[in-house]
Amino acid sequence: EMKLQEMKTLSQNFSKKRAKLETKIEATLTDLDALRERFENRESRAEDVEHIKALQKFAAEQAALRKKAVDDLKFYKLELINREE
Repeated sequence: EMKLQEMKTLSQNFSKKRAKLETKIEATLTDLDALRERFENRESRAEDVEHIKALQKFAAEQAALRKKAVDDLKFYKLELINREE
């Protein structure tokens, strides 16, 4: 009888602790989801935006230089062809 009561008490205590832990785990997972969403939707840092703009400007300048070089090459090739004629 005593052991049965003791087992019943231990089982109840275990169930209560397990329920508390499950609630804590659920709350932690909810917090984690909220933090993930906040991280994914965060604002860009000003220095990152400036760096991106600088890289875009550099890329545009390089593209313009490349186009000018191709155009110059075509021009000089035509000049050579014209001079050979």
